[in-house]
Amino acid sequence: MSIEFYYDEFGFARSRAVGNFKLLADYCISDIQRSYTSCSEMLAVLEMVKSGKLGEWHGNGNAYSVEIYPDKVFIECDYRDNDAAIFSLDEYKAGVEDWERFIKNTTPSEG
Repeated sequence: MSIEFYYDEFGFARSRAVGNFKLLADYCISDIQRSYTSCSEMLAVLEMVKSGKLGEWHGNGNAYSVEIYPDKVFIECDYRDNDAAIFSLDEYKAGVEDWERFIKNTTPSEG
């Protein structure tokens, strides 16, 4: 998986990613935002589904809907037709962890 997060010249978070990973990156930027709490919550939900403590989980954010199942994560953009992708649990976890590291270790002024 290859996602690169960065800040543009205006201080807005952006991403470079290949294929469906662009959708995962945009979801992190738009829906998780710069919230450590949201990162932790989504990783905790993922672990609960993965461990069987929770059968599945569905949620809607600012621009994306997310469905977490024991074997996959489905993300769909709520505002663009046919913009959806399926990720493995490990891919989703890695994307959220990459985003969490980015927001913890950078500030918009570091553009």
